Amino acid sequence: MQPATVIKKFRSGDTYWYVKREGATVSERRWVGMYPGVGTDKTYATPEIAHEHWKQLVAKYEAPAAKRAGKPAVPALIRAPKTKRSRPLGSSELARLAQRWGNGHPWRSTEFATVERTFAKSRLRLPAAFRAFASLVGATDDDDLRMLSPREMVRDTKKLVRVPRSTSWETEDGTEVRIHTDHLVAFAAAGPEERWCFCVDAPGEPTVYLHHQDEPRARVRDGKGDLGWISAKIAKPDFADFASWLRAQRPTRTPR
Repeated sequence: MQPATVIKKFRSGDTYWYVKREGATVSERRWVGMYPGVGTDKTYATPEIAHEHWKQLVAKYEAPAAKRAGKPAVPALIRAPKTKRSRPLGSSELARLAQRWGNGHPWRSTEFATVERTFAKSRLRLPAAFRAFASLVGATDDDDLRMLSPREMVRDTKKLVRVPRSTSWETEDGTEVRIHTDHLVAFAAAGPEERWCFCVDAPGEPTVYLHHQDEPRARVRDGKGDLGWISAKIAKPDFADFASWLRAQRPTRTPR
């Protein structure tokens, strides 16, 4: 008897229902429906009957329990992809990159601790590359690409990056969820409404995301806490770390 071959394939969302033919001849033909995750493997007279049973299984097993209880459904947990860290910044490379920015307003040593203490709930630890750069150049005045001062980091994070706790968002599949941006801390401005942010959603050195109020790099929140990113596209960082971000930037004019 030849192996089963796929005759028809139906789809609902990301779930596939396969209708297969078993046997080498027409007289031996049978229709078998296989529903992933349910463990059923029954024989049907026709693919139409198999499909009808498939729809019943979808209604029974795919509907989230929260939705059946009349509560808003939440998307599956989406994690940020793993990123490969760039090579560390050496002193000579750091000095060369700093020349692109001109003379800014270098941070004082006490300001690093002040910023980390302000965002202690976010578990922010300023990267070593950022500390070294801020000690040399610090805050700048470029119109299109500007490093923030410690005070601006706090102000812009609270006013432009963090969203109110009651903020809701519609996901790609139409589900309405509550979101938050507590994992983001702004460190540079990219125009009036966009901010480059450190992301502290995982242990280790922060990744870097470009955040805009109209397209927040947000995560989902419910009564039990954080439930992951709102989409895989939003979860992908723009840069693996501050060093790779700094190497890619081209300030458009010399700061004052």
